[in-house]
Amino acid sequence: MAASYLRQPLNPYLAMNIPPQFTDGIGNITLIDGIVRLDLVDLRTGADNKPAPTHSATLAMPLPGFLRAVDQMNQVVSRLVEQGVLTRNAPPRADAATPAPAIGS
Repeated sequence: MAASYLRQPLNPYLAMNIPPQFTDGIGNITLIDGIVRLDLVDLRTGADNKPAPTHSATLAMPLPGFLRAVDQMNQVVSRLVEQGVLTRNAPPRADAATPAPAIGS
């Protein structure tokens, strides 16, 4: 007889029928007491009929988990570049940089 843990779904959230979370992007990222909080935003049409970011959820994870997630995303980007799906932008040239205006000017 197979062990009972083999009959468990790999992802318990699938068994709970939790719908996927869609986001258009990240509005803000904060680090407080070792927890990284990413404010997720959706683009909604504002009064002027232009899309405006609206806070939809917050994703919180410990700093080591955040760093692993960043590493995984960088690996995906590298694979997409290798496959020709994406191209990397050339870094800006140092001599083309425009100095920022002084504060109070």
